[in-house]
Amino acid sequence: MMPIWVVMIRYDGEMQCTTHLTEKGCAVSAIQDVMDYLQVHTDEPDTHKTAYTSAEDEEKLPTDIEVIKGLDSEKLWDLFRNYVEYTWDHYEYEIECIKTMVRG
Repeated sequence: MMPIWVVMIRYDGEMQCTTHLTEKGCAVSAIQDVMDYLQVHTDEPDTHKTAYTSAEDEEKLPTDIEVIKGLDSEKLWDLFRNYVEYTWDHYEYEIECIKTMVRG
């Protein structure tokens, strides 16, 4: 058996899944999807419509994908949770990440 991570996205009634061999790859992919949904433009990190901040300390959340890719898994999941917090009342969008096993 081999562990894999799955990102499941539901947007406007359509389901989409991506699979990842690493937990970090899963987290980065999920963060990118939430940022795309929220229209956080990573090419212009300081010009997006809303300054998304951490729920704990009001620190501005990073938007540069290269900076995000450099974070460790624990910080990536914290960042993912902070971004997802902004989607909780958006009924047309849901995202979930799970770990599962490939059996041969």
